[in-house]
Amino acid sequence: MLKIVKNVSIYSLGNVLSAGISFLLLPLYTRVLSPGDYGQLELLYLVASILTIVISLKIESGYSRYFFESTEKTYREELFSTSQAFVLIGSLVVLVLVFQADTFFSKSILKIEQGEYLIRLITTSSVLEVLIMIPHLNLRLLHKAGAYVTASIVNLTTTVAATLFFLLLFQMRVDGVIWGRILGNATMLVFLYSISPVSHRFAFSRQYLGSMLKFSVFIIPANFTSIILLLSNRYFLNEYQNLIAVGIFSLAAKISSIIPSLFTEPIKAAITPYIFEKIHSPEESKKRLTDIIRYYAIGISIVVLFLSLFAEDIVGIIASNDFKNSSELIFLLTLTNLLLGLVAFLSIAIHITKKSFYVTLSWGISAVCNIGLNILLIPICGQIGAAYASLLTMIILLLTYWVILEKIYPLHLPVKELFLIIVCLVGCYQLGNFIHAGIFVKIFAKGVLLISYLGLILFVIRIFTKEELSMIQTYLQGKIGFFKGK
Repeated sequence: MLKIVKNVSIYSLGNVLSAGISFLLLPLYTRVLSPGDYGQLELLYLVASILTIVISLKIESGYSRYFFESTEKTYREELFSTSQAFVLIGSLVVLVLVFQADTFFSKSILKIEQGEYLIRLITTSSVLEVLIMIPHLNLRLLHKAGAYVTASIVNLTTTVAATLFFLLLFQMRVDGVIWGRILGNATMLVFLYSISPVSHRFAFSRQYLGSMLKFSVFIIPANFTSIILLLSNRYFLNEYQNLIAVGIFSLAAKISSIIPSLFTEPIKAAITPYIFEKIHSPEESKKRLTDIIRYYAIGISIVVLFLSLFAEDIVGIIASNDFKNSSELIFLLTLTNLLLGLVAFLSIAIHITKKSFYVTLSWGISAVCNIGLNILLIPICGQIGAAYASLLTMIILLLTYWVILEKIYPLHLPVKELFLIIVCLVGCYQLGNFIHAGIFVKIFAKGVLLISYLGLILFVIRIFTKEELSMIQTYLQGKIGFFKGK
């Protein structure tokens, strides 16, 4: 068990390091790049998200599923070689097609300056990212936790160093950021092949390829719909507003993405085995899941309130004054990510039932709603409209999951308590908007508001049970006694 917890922690660190590139470079992006440039960069990242799915057809999911079908060395070598050959062929095909149609993509769809050049760069970066996926996944499947994190560190340091070099010394702009990604991905690819625990012997099996694709093809719709739901607002903002609006919205979205990157995804990775180990005891499994949902809602709501109350200060520290309007969007987007976390935990329950097509169905319905809400709200309200479209879509998705689970795997969710948490969260945020004073008075007043919110949760909403409060009290008394003894 300790080994599992240790490996999960290390893998979570690897994921955080991978996501950390964008966070570490964010202050640089928002000071060197204008809001329009940053908006352009976010549109290119949207293209990259689509390209990685098109190139790979999510074969890494099929590879992961069939990797443990046999422990024979030759089987795993052939599986690895087949999957890498497939993504290499897919990469070449996509490179040729995109390079031939770069003018169409840049002028008709994205409508950005230097479009052809930037489309070619982001395609090259996406190809390298796809080629990295399976060698990196191999380390995880073979429990090479240290090597997995080391590879992430190699990518992080190379990308950051290369990006600083291109932006500061060569004074490049969006193209410098993408060149940094290209060098980071290329270095990581070389490193992964140099330490790969699987032989590079070439072999190709149509049978293995068919099995992997048969598994992964059903995952593709859910991935596309999630891209539509989470990222399409950038496209509509560019269509109905301009790249400056895209840049301002994207900065708020990036700050808000701290919640899924640093909290939701690592927590889900850690608790999924904890839930599944009681899969044959449904009531115990359900209790564990609902308890985790309660704890998550409490903890992340505090993070949401903190980020929202100090949004103006956070934006002022990491970005130039051109991005100041981003702070107005952070509360709506962090609240959206809180609800997204609840959706992620409810999806575990759906996977327990092995009825994963409900996930695709739910995301598909929500994606259609999201497109409609973006078309309706963005022309009227601009970036705020895009933020409300995301929040309303996430509410629709959450309700859809809830209705489905009531039929296939009923959970005793603390619906009333969760609703009251949201109400208190909104109320405290609104109170925080009335605090206008000097920096020290403002920090003190907002700190008091945070503590008051925690008091509301503990003593008014009573989200914790009496037994849980007693355990917390006993634990704290023990800690206090320990320090007094010191």
